[in-house]
Amino acid sequence: MNTNYTRDRDGHKATTLVDLGNQRELQITTSKSSSGPLTTRASVHQIEGNTRRHIFGFGGTRGDFSKQIICSFPARVTANAVREQHERCLVQLDEINQAIQAHYEAQAAANA
Repeated sequence: MNTNYTRDRDGHKATTLVDLGNQRELQITTSKSSSGPLTTRASVHQIEGNTRRHIFGFGGTRGDFSKQIICSFPARVTANAVREQHERCLVQLDEINQAIQAHYEAQAAANA
């Protein structure tokens, strides 16, 4: 597990990458969304050579796993606010992994 805290023109951001095996990687990202709230999302990406691929499913079991974990409205999106929210989500890593497993099991059952 590797976490990076950065700041760019869009503000503070935290990103954690977790190797899931089978050429899959979990990405957990905390940042201010374009509509205003501070959001933390978890998504699974396929690793293919030097590229990462995420297939959007638009709900249901299609596509790769993607879920909003927390959405909050702090008065200011500071580095500390991003860090605190991101770390609260990392504590939920076991639950996120269970949701990922359930997603891909449901996907396999639907395709069988």
